[in-house]
Amino acid sequence: MSAIELQPLTPERWGDFEQLFGPRGGYAGCWCMWPRLRSKDWSTSRAAARKEAMRAIVQSKEPPGLLAYLDGEPVGWVSLDRRERLEHFEYSRKARALDRPDGLWSIVCFVIDKGHRKQGLMGQLLEGALEYAREHGGRVVEAYPIEPQGELKSYQGFEGIASVFERAGFARVGGTQARPLMRKELA
Repeated sequence: MSAIELQPLTPERWGDFEQLFGPRGGYAGCWCMWPRLRSKDWSTSRAAARKEAMRAIVQSKEPPGLLAYLDGEPVGWVSLDRRERLEHFEYSRKARALDRPDGLWSIVCFVIDKGHRKQGLMGQLLEGALEYAREHGGRVVEAYPIEPQGELKSYQGFEGIASVFERAGFARVGGTQARPLMRKELA
C-alpha cells in the first residue's frame, strides 16, 4: 500500500468522515458513537441523532479520532480518546477498567473502506493513533479487539484484531481469549 496520510477529524474534514462512513453511517448507523454512549442510551438512539452527536464532538475541537487518506481520498478511520470520555466502557460491567493510570486512552474502532481492506491499513492507523495519544498526554493505551475465528465479513473486526495490536507491542491484560483487553505503555 502507498503511504497514507493521517489527520485528526476536525470540522473541516467532516465531509470526508461522512464520505467514508457512507449514507448509512457505518455499521448499524453507528457514526462511531457506540463507544461514546452508555448501553441504554445506545439502544434508544437512532442513526440521525448519532450523526449529530458525533458532529457536536467534532465541533468541540477535541478530535475523536484520525482519518487516513490515500491520494487525497479518505480510506480509513480509527477512533481514540481519553478513556473517561467513552461512556460505553466507563459504565460497562464487562469492560470495567482494571485500574486508572494517569493518561489512560482507548482505541475503540476502525473503519476501513471496502476497497482498501487486507492491505495493512489497520496497523498503520494503530501506529498513528499511538503517536497521536502520546503527543496529547497519553501514557497508557487500552484496546478491546477481537480474536477472529475464520474470515471476517463486512464490518466484523471494527474493534480491531488482537494480532495487529500484539505486533504493535500491546499485551493481553484481561478479557477472554476471543475478546482480550489489551494495553500498551507509551514511552
